Amino acid sequence: MRISELLKTNVELVLGNHDVGCDIKNIKIVDIRKTKNITFSHEPVNLENNKTLNICGHYHPKIHLKNNGDKLSFRCFALDKNKNTLFLPAFGDLTGGYPCKKSFKKWVIVSEEEIIEIKS
Repeated sequence: MRISELLKTNVELVLGNHDVGCDIKNIKIVDIRKTKNITFSHEPVNLENNKTLNICGHYHPKIHLKNNGDKLSFRCFALDKNKNTLFLPAFGDLTGGYPCKKSFKKWVIVSEEEIIEIKS
């Protein structure tokens, strides 16, 4: 069974640098996908207005938390309110990540069941 049939919807892949050569039947590959209020892209794009949210990957933000000599690193979602851009975390274990800017709003993936907001 094809993934589009299993999900009972069309599937589109926004092509990223780790997807080069990806060719899956019945999955449409696009560079950018725009809807009324959201633009999906691999890298952040400059939008004409701040009413459209840009959801992108590529940088895969991480945050480091320190407490009593311990330092933990977490994948996180990060929102740049000035550019209305939401950066997605890495979902695979082999993809690294960049330190998240302090000015961004952040949500950390703590476990498979919990995501918490980090206040700067």
